[in-house]
Amino acid sequence: MTENKTLKALVVEDNEGDFFLVKEYLREVYTTINVSHEILLADAIVNLSINNYDVILLDLTLPDSNGMHSIKEIIEAAKESPVIVLTGYADKNFAVDSLKLKVQDYLIKDEVNPAILFKSISYAIERKSIINQIETSEENYKYLFDQNPIPLFLYDPQSFEIIMVNESALKLYQYERETFLKLSILDIRPESEKERIREFIQKTEFSSGILFTGEWKHLKSDGTLMEVEITTHDFIFEGRQCRLAVINDVTARNKARRDLEQSEKRFRALIENSSDGLCVIKTDGTVTDISPTGRRILGLTQYQQITNFNYETVHPDDIDNVVTLFNEIIHQPETVKTMEFRVHNSKKDYIWLEVTFNNQLAEPTINAVVLNFKDVSQRKLQEQERTALIGELVQNNRDLKQFSFITSHNLRAPLTNLMAIAELLDMNKIKDETTLELLKGFKISTIQLNETLNDLIKILIVKENTTQQVKNISFADTFSTVKNTLESVITKSGAIITTDFSQAPQALFKLAYMESVFNNLISNAIKYAHPGRVPEIHIYSTFNNKTTQLIFHDNGSGFDMEKVKDKLFGLYQRFHNNSDKGIGLYLIHSQITALGGSIEAESTEHAGTTFTISFKNS
Repeated sequence: MTENKTLKALVVEDNEGDFFLVKEYLREVYTTINVSHEILLADAIVNLSINNYDVILLDLTLPDSNGMHSIKEIIEAAKESPVIVLTGYADKNFAVDSLKLKVQDYLIKDEVNPAILFKSISYAIERKSIINQIETSEENYKYLFDQNPIPLFLYDPQSFEIIMVNESALKLYQYERETFLKLSILDIRPESEKERIREFIQKTEFSSGILFTGEWKHLKSDGTLMEVEITTHDFIFEGRQCRLAVINDVTARNKARRDLEQSEKRFRALIENSSDGLCVIKTDGTVTDISPTGRRILGLTQYQQITNFNYETVHPDDIDNVVTLFNEIIHQPETVKTMEFRVHNSKKDYIWLEVTFNNQLAEPTINAVVLNFKDVSQRKLQEQERTALIGELVQNNRDLKQFSFITSHNLRAPLTNLMAIAELLDMNKIKDETTLELLKGFKISTIQLNETLNDLIKILIVKENTTQQVKNISFADTFSTVKNTLESVITKSGAIITTDFSQAPQALFKLAYMESVFNNLISNAIKYAHPGRVPEIHIYSTFNNKTTQLIFHDNGSGFDMEKVKDKLFGLYQRFHNNSDKGIGLYLIHSQITALGGSIEAESTEHAGTTFTISFKNS
């Protein structure tokens, strides 16, 4: 709603926060602003002796002056500049008295917004301009009267006859000029106001001063009721005593005030009917409200009262965190923070609360910190039980690892002896067929047991080495190393391998593990190539959603994902007819997940397979 206008203003205000807010409001409604700021009344008077301003915004409570004294001093120094009072106190009598001293408007800080401030300043400037012109000369009166954007009419206080009216007033009251001039000031008032205006005029003596007459109810031509503030000025016009009425439509402002009151009622209803506990606390710790649910959670009867947010009810282990958070929240407008802590209820038993602190100090209807809380003691108990269960599982896992470790190492010595015995046996010297068959079975079983033990040791090494240092591993360097290792296999198969690591040249990983990944996936792609088809392997990297990914794609035999998806990375799983042990995918899966990564596969029978590896970046 920025107006294409320039404003030069002086703000006399000792509260930096209020000054900043007023300045922001002015910036919202004016294209260009030149705002001067004084904290002391004495400095403001010196400033006004040197400079002229479009408007002066005056706070009533200053370090060196307050109240009527400030108003009188500023009015005298302001010369022709309009003065608007900005105050935090709603005192109607004081407002009337200040307006009698030629203050142009009296605004309550909590009710001010950019629109209201703009309207008040605009009207104040125009009203002051009108009054200055009237006091200076009657020659230009009719012109100023007719062209003024503020609704004005002139009437005879003896006969109540309306003598003149300007276009702004006709627009406000929705009358044609000819019709309006046939009315009296009683005709534009509801019946309930007519006797009041008669009594007011009878009690008001004719004078040359400006008089703020207060708020009145007026009627538009269609019977619509509106609320107006009226300022009058008595003077002789064309030889007769007349009274100029300056009209300020405050219908919207008063509606906003009533809406504010309604908002307070709704907030009260929210407190009374909330399913969670609600508590309203001032910055000094004073508790102004607590909901029935909140009283029930804390075990309070209807007769027990809480007047202060007592830190003594907070568990000693939690109190420092609660104090710190509360002090933080009161200095951060409209901030919401949540924490869990323990308090004791009326029975002195500690209960766990989940509390949301909501800074509503800037909300005029609340002006406090609102605590929304619920009893989470049962959940905390379940969490403690879960933590204990996790601890038990961790210990069981350690015991299982220890068992595997002991088993693998204790079997190594006797197995080595068995392998040696099997090697020393000369089968050619054994003539008994049954004995020969048994020894052959013994030898095969010994070899298989040795391979199984070696597989177990490999797996244990992967599981135990998760804490080893990782570093940035180059994909290109790793591929080059593995390619050299598998050179004969690649050459024999005629495999075509292409790579592209431009998008993500490296990843945080262990070198040995990275070589294992490349070795196993390239070997598998060649080993399970489609019969009669030259193996093609494309290896490339990407960087998606802050994650480095390495993709291996081949045109091999593939497999049915629906059948194998739950077993793909299992130990000793085979999906093709060959002599493979089924440990390769299990190993690289263990290596990748051990370092916080993941591996996924997509495959179609006879069409090939794609493995996507996602690395943990930190």
